[in-house]
Amino acid sequence: MREYPVKKGISLSNESIVKNCMDILGTGKIDKNKVIASCDGLKSISIEIKSPKVVAIETESIPSKNPAETIRLFNSLLDTVTGYSSKERKKLLSKI
Repeated sequence: MREYPVKKGISLSNESIVKNCMDILGTGKIDKNKVIASCDGLKSISIEIKSPKVVAIETESIPSKNPAETIRLFNSLLDTVTGYSSKERKKLLSKI
């Protein structure tokens, strides 16, 4: 499980995360206090809101037919949920 910071102004609710998952991956549902989604190459993506400024994301991988597309979809989901691009996330996480 990896925790990601969330940018100011990003709507952080299970409903908004499900909407983002549906738009990007085509799947998404709320299970207890987590959002569960999946795509080719990722059996499950579990997103949990830890605090108003932090989300925890856990993934379970499976062999993919198109690994580059899986990475692109996952990064797109992270960009939308956190508000930070992959370059910005790298910079933030390297400061820790």
